Amino acid sequence: LMSAFDRRYDKPGVSESLFWSLILKLSGKTKAFDFEGSMNKNIEYFYRSFGARPVPYNHVWRCFNPLLKPVVERIIR
Repeated sequence: LMSAFDRRYDKPGVSESLFWSLILKLSGKTKAFDFEGSMNKNIEYFYRSFGARPVPYNHVWRCFNPLLKPVVERIIR
């Protein structure tokens, strides 16, 4: 999924209409629609307006014990 912006057609609802059309067109061909998420609050709000739910997919691990560090690195890979 990719979006673009053209200032000549900067009308309210254009992006929403494009996304909604894509969702409707693909609804019979797929079970899920991945919005790919964003850390930007405005983009996150836009995606949530379609019913999208945020799903965390990364975690930060830190190990201070030098003896356990190789074990922890092997587990998280």
